Amino acid sequence: SRHCKARGNIGPETRSLPPGSLAGLGGFLGHFDMLYDDERNRLYMEALKLAAADLRAERAPAKLSALDLGSGCGLLGLSAWKTGAFDSIVLLEAARGNIR
Repeated sequence: SRHCKARGNIGPETRSLPPGSLAGLGGFLGHFDMLYDDERNRLYMEALKLAAADLRAERAPAKLSALDLGSGCGLLGLSAWKTGAFDSIVLLEAARGNIR
């Protein structure tokens, strides 16, 4: 979607998106830096894997679920899915402008 563009495509048109859209947060564009921060996202993946392993050790053989509340572009929910460590993952987003 246009809300999850590559860093190189962010320009003045992104700043003019309507309020309520992910990029319409009063000119705040810091989330784009977070989305494309490979080291930060790698560390989130590692943390998700470690948390899942700890929970499985405590609650085996219970199924493991993840909830990405306020998911925006879905980065964390998709990261949880990519780890393969969860049996189910739910992403919830209330801002209609972020859902396409």
